[in-house]
Amino acid sequence: MPPPSVPPRIEPPPAKPSRLPAVLFGGLLLTLAGARLAVARNVPLPRCLFHELTGAPCAFCGGTHCLVAAAHGDFRAAFAWNPLTFLGVAAIAAWFVGWLLARATGWQIPVAWRRRFQSWPWGWLLLAAVALNWIYLWFTFPR
Repeated sequence: MPPPSVPPRIEPPPAKPSRLPAVLFGGLLLTLAGARLAVARNVPLPRCLFHELTGAPCAFCGGTHCLVAAAHGDFRAAFAWNPLTFLGVAAIAAWFVGWLLARATGWQIPVAWRRRFQSWPWGWLLLAAVALNWIYLWFTFPR
């Protein structure tokens, strides 16, 4: 009796790489250029309504000033204005560079890494980052 035939294994087609890092990086560059232009043209920066009403900073106060400082290459001041905004800018830039390198070399993230990355409690981590940023701003933001 012949051995049972095993159907061939069908591999899914490789996933098309997302263009999201490029889109976000392009938006970041436009935002930084707009911040630089606003300062050069003496356009008043937006004011935080929460800060205006309460005198206390909101969790995102200083974000615009952070972008202005980053656009001028003053990364220390950018971090001081709003660490969470600065880290977000740095993360988008790093993601874009990694995406470019992956596209140039053909490298793909191993499936095990992807699964581990997706299993992290991202919502809780983001909430903790916003809370820590807000605590930092309570102690450092100009009144």
